[in-house]
Amino acid sequence: MTLGFQQAGIRVVGAVELDERHVAAHKKNFPNVPCFSGDVSTLSARSIRRKIKHKGRVDIVFGGPPCEGFSFGGKMDPADMRNQLILHFARLVVAFAPKFFVLENVRGLSDPRYKPLLRKFTSVLRDAGYEVSTPKLLNAADYGIPQRRARLFIVGARNGLSDFEYPLPVADDERPTVWDAIGDIAPIFKKCAAKGVETFSGKLKAANPYLLDLAGVSNVTGFGSTHHSPLIVRRFRRLKPGAQDAASRFVRLRKSGTSTTLRAGTGPERGSFMAPRPIHPTQARCICVREAARLQSFPDWFVFDEIKWHAFRQIGNAVPPKLARAVAAQVRSALEL
Repeated sequence: MTLGFQQAGIRVVGAVELDERHVAAHKKNFPNVPCFSGDVSTLSARSIRRKIKHKGRVDIVFGGPPCEGFSFGGKMDPADMRNQLILHFARLVVAFAPKFFVLENVRGLSDPRYKPLLRKFTSVLRDAGYEVSTPKLLNAADYGIPQRRARLFIVGARNGLSDFEYPLPVADDERPTVWDAIGDIAPIFKKCAAKGVETFSGKLKAANPYLLDLAGVSNVTGFGSTHHSPLIVRRFRRLKPGAQDAASRFVRLRKSGTSTTLRAGTGPERGSFMAPRPIHPTQARCICVREAARLQSFPDWFVFDEIKWHAFRQIGNAVPPKLARAVAAQVRSALEL
């Protein structure tokens, strides 16, 4: 979300994230944006300001509280303590008193079992003078990203500042395919795998409109290969595009289609399980980190954790930057009216 908001022309003055490895990745990519590890349930607006060394006004508070308790892919447990973090998000919005706030989460948050939680969230903010939008489901595939990824957004504005409208979907001819995103990587991946390296020292050129904002830098990371046994390679090779592998449940991507949702897997506190990863359309392997990043609309200069499991978690947990930018651009437009 930091990247998408920056791309929309918004100056991000600070960030909070619980996982220290994700904080480290944020610092690498945004060295001028103070970011620290903290549990927002224990933080006040004053302590956050002190940590990020920002005394001025805050126009927008945005974030994505943990989604595991709401996810259809998880247990959907209303008693999951992490669910309460959306209320701490609301508390901090009230304390910072921004003109706008943007909350992102998974589709499961709109499930009827979470209505009491959402009512409380909305009530806290309305009592503080905010107009709160009806939760809106946005699919990344409708905003120029080659991935089917539905995410729920809730936007709020101080009373009298409600000129915000959600972004409109892009035209059909602006919808990139899987191959638009990763087609140029296939031969480069083979070369990197043969050399046993994870960084491509050349420059990946923008071969199509989707890559104009993503490619064009040298020394691109994320080409580490995953070791597949000969049996798995044979199984993947026989799998038709769009089909699902019976054993792993991985789906083979279609060159002309959109990717399935890239998931994050679980953290150490939940068993450290790797999320299912799509199978490459033409090569008998799972996609690499850089290909996942491309499908999520991350530019090639963006670096992730050097350990693949953490890198895939960072990508799978992220709001696609291009989707965040579309929402942020609408917020900025409303702010300037």
